[in-house]
Amino acid sequence: MEGLGQLHQLLQKYWVVLVLVSLLARLLYNKYGRKLNSIPGPFLAGFTDIWRFWNTCFANAHDIHIWLHRKTNSHFVRLGPRTISVSDTTLIPTIYGTNSGFVKSDYFVPAMMPFQGSFTPGLFAALDEDYHARLKKPINNAYSMSTMVEFEPLVDATTALLMSKLDDFAASGTSLDFGVWLQMYAFDVLGEVQFSQKLGFLESGKDVAGIMTDIRGKISYAGCVGQIPFLDRVLSKNSLFLKLVPTHPIVNFTLDRMQERAVVWAQGGAQKRDFLTRAIEAQAKYPDIVTDRTIILYSADNVAAGSDTTGIALRSIFYYLLKSPACMQKLVAEIDCADREGQLREFVTWQESNKLPFLQACIKEALRKYFSDLSTFKFSVRGQACIRRSGY
Repeated sequence: MEGLGQLHQLLQKYWVVLVLVSLLARLLYNKYGRKLNSIPGPFLAGFTDIWRFWNTCFANAHDIHIWLHRKTNSHFVRLGPRTISVSDTTLIPTIYGTNSGFVKSDYFVPAMMPFQGSFTPGLFAALDEDYHARLKKPINNAYSMSTMVEFEPLVDATTALLMSKLDDFAASGTSLDFGVWLQMYAFDVLGEVQFSQKLGFLESGKDVAGIMTDIRGKISYAGCVGQIPFLDRVLSKNSLFLKLVPTHPIVNFTLDRMQERAVVWAQGGAQKRDFLTRAIEAQAKYPDIVTDRTIILYSADNVAAGSDTTGIALRSIFYYLLKSPACMQKLVAEIDCADREGQLREFVTWQESNKLPFLQACIKEALRKYFSDLSTFKFSVRGQACIRRSGY
């Protein structure tokens, strides 16, 4: 008992020293105990993820990553105790391939949206591959190319509205942020594909229900906090935060559309073959997997992730074409020629566009040029290596 009392006194007297020694030991293990120290990278990055967190929050992290690869002349750069940036594109099939052994890390946890006081991972944020496969199986056909082609008529009215708005700007001589309008167009297209109803961005010319602002903020938050996912549990996945922000505008919008659809179906109304209809049909076929909450996850993922990526793709294509007048002129000539020969409808279909080789080349080259600056991809080592897919 006397020995225990002395030990207790020593702990009381030197607890600060013990904490500091434990912290130092942990940092040294992070740096030198994971067998990754032979990989070049910033000295401080090997000790803690704080270095990467800081650069993501307060700098252009992707530019820094590319600069580090060039500086070290290496396809592998250590960005954290368990995080490696890989720039060798030949390894993409190895790391991203099915059953490769590389899985998503906790980087995706901040992307989970709350609903009714809890968080459930959707297809985008799911970490477990078996769970992802079960979740995707009921709705997998809705993402096939044949289904995408069936969605085309739903897009035509939105395209007509965008052209009308652009004509109004041209007639009045008023300037506009074309990139923003392409983003709003992408949102309204997703609304038509999802719910046979535009979200209202083009009609109002405004950020409806703060959806764009919400997504922009959530992406910025996830990009930063995802570097140290534990912070998310403290910052946004706590009971106080859930009381202040119980859910997100996209979830509320989806709920409203589901309730409207239920009323129409109850009244025997006809339904368009949009994504929501297919999700409800999947619920009838797989009731143990596709709950109302699952339909919300499907729809919210599509709107949040699909609108942003579609908007980025459209912006990049127009950006590089506007920077290359000769290419723009050649593309317009190809389209005009196909139109004169009766090969195009008023709204060009996917099949018709595939027969325009220069258009296809412009699309692919624009995306290649855009993503060439974002070509590094990172993985986190956790016993078995785990993908930390970039959020940039």
